[in-house]
Amino acid sequence: MPESACAMIANVDVSGLSRWFRAAVGLVAILGLAACASVPWRSERYEVTVEGLGDRDLRRAALRLSEAWQERTDRSIDTALLARQFRADAFNIERYLHAQGISAAQVTMRVVTNRLPSLIFTVSNTNRYLVDELDVRMSAPAPAGYAGPTNTLTGKPVNFAAVDAHARGVVRALKVAGHPGARVRDRTVFIDHQHTNAAVVIEIDAGEPAIMGSTTITGLNRVDQTFIERRLRWKTGDPYNQQHIDAFARRMTESGLFSFVDISGKPNADDPGRYDMTVRVQERRRRSIGIGLGYQSDTGPEASLAWQHRNLLGRGEQIEFDATYGEDIWNGGLVLTVPEGAGRNRDLELGVKIADEESDAYDVRYEKIYGRIRHRSGRDWLFLYGPALRRSTVTQLGSDEDYVHFSLPVTALLNKRDDNLDPTRGYAAAATVEPFVDLDSSDAFIKSLFTPSVYLPVLDRTVSLGLRLTLGSIAGNSVNGIPADQRFYAGGGQSIRGYAYQSVGPREDGKPVGGLSLVESSAEVRWRITPRVGLVAFIDGGSAYEPEVSDFSESYQWGAGLGLRVFTGVGPIRVDVGVPVNPRQDLDDDFEFYISIGQAF
Repeated sequence: MPESACAMIANVDVSGLSRWFRAAVGLVAILGLAACASVPWRSERYEVTVEGLGDRDLRRAALRLSEAWQERTDRSIDTALLARQFRADAFNIERYLHAQGISAAQVTMRVVTNRLPSLIFTVSNTNRYLVDELDVRMSAPAPAGYAGPTNTLTGKPVNFAAVDAHARGVVRALKVAGHPGARVRDRTVFIDHQHTNAAVVIEIDAGEPAIMGSTTITGLNRVDQTFIERRLRWKTGDPYNQQHIDAFARRMTESGLFSFVDISGKPNADDPGRYDMTVRVQERRRRSIGIGLGYQSDTGPEASLAWQHRNLLGRGEQIEFDATYGEDIWNGGLVLTVPEGAGRNRDLELGVKIADEESDAYDVRYEKIYGRIRHRSGRDWLFLYGPALRRSTVTQLGSDEDYVHFSLPVTALLNKRDDNLDPTRGYAAAATVEPFVDLDSSDAFIKSLFTPSVYLPVLDRTVSLGLRLTLGSIAGNSVNGIPADQRFYAGGGQSIRGYAYQSVGPREDGKPVGGLSLVESSAEVRWRITPRVGLVAFIDGGSAYEPEVSDFSESYQWGAGLGLRVFTGVGPIRVDVGVPVNPRQDLDDDFEFYISIGQAF
């Protein structure tokens, strides 16, 4: 962006404009200034382009391979000698294209002198060769229980990385079927230029079958050895199975007790058909403390403190205390976790929590005790279930109500995201069903909430799109029969940015009173400008509704805005500014401001 344009954006005069137009101009100004900030400090001394490739991703990847493109701002480069200095780039791009199935590609280069010198790589013979045949040759017949990878090569363009991945998949399947010594012997791609196709031959040394031998555990200090022994997924004499070994390693890492976990095996010196295993671990510090700070313009500053002991009695028992304090909220909780206290892959949690919260919608003070089982199923699923007892005093519109509720929440969590704090691809879903019964009045209701989210890479790892939907419903009682703090509300930094916390939905006497159903939707475009800094443009919408199934009788409120992300080792620091798109008269402020750690969703 030209320097003059940046100066114009920075000096826009917005005096006298309407509130909404002022907000729009402000957002455009922020975007423009961010774009100016992202302009390289050092201008390009020459241009580098790739011609002849219709595939944008291939063209971009070929450019990144070019040393000339990487050094185009280097002032020591003699632009009169570009073709001589970077002649190896053409060879590297050609090799890359061959590996991507453009097996007859030829790359030439030339220099054109315009306003700036331009180094142009021209690609010819760009037809992509398809895999016509896949032949996996094993040194021995496939063992019983062998389930090789699906053939995703035949009929697709030749791709050397995909060939290598298929070969590794064959080896892993053999190791799962009891052959720990399986290895790739060779991979060959035979190109047929006449028919523009290829035959892939993968040679595998299957090795010999083996059973599990002894298991040695090293590196323990304060953790009891029985903690590891009870979680082994194999016994001496079992057939070797790589899947069991990987599952055990993942479980040890997820326990939080170890900073390092390594599992290796080797044939027994006296009996090569037995694989002796060694588990090497390094313990983490038992205690940790965490401090968090946040700010939202609608609820004010907030501070949190967490303390954890990860190995209370020597067998991985964890106790954790956390507390949060803000202008209108304070809460504290204590949780004891017994690993596999309810069976394999089922941790037992016992907890207590107290809280006091004041908001425009209601005031509530409650005490809660609960027991919960955390059941992990595979790598992606987590189930939480168990009873809870909660005593509360709720005030709304000047009326106090006391409740003693017994509930049995059940939650299912699916996580296929590439990163929990900063996802750029994958998807996730959370579903909770919680039946309540009031032990004093016998009133009952069921509260349900479902939140799926999707993350799509748009431009490599630089730009991604995040989408989220939230649906909620309360059945079994009228609005007045549901405690005010258990109803649904919308608005706030985790809901509809640009609107005050809990301000969107049914109102009475000018105050939010909540509803029996909820619909929310969010979309974010995330742009990672540098490895440490990113920008976000977002739009959120939603509302709470009085009936248990949303009838959209309340206006669906939209909020939009921009955010800054500063990426750190513990996750991105989030700064968002949201404005109401369709503000309600005399209800909504011009904007809301949010600071926290982690993406909004």
